[in-house]
Amino acid sequence: MGWSLGLEYFYMATSWLRWFCRGSCSQQEFAESVKRLMFKLLHD
Repeated sequence: MGWSLGLEYFYMATSWLRWFCRGSCSQQEFAESVKRLMFKLLHD
């Protein structure tokens, strides 16, 4: 997967996560979600 495409998905996903959480999830949970997403993107 190209980096530009990966970053585009990353941006979309973080935007969606912020909207979905609306401050209800902690920073740590958010960070874990991002790490899992990046791992999945990089290892697909």
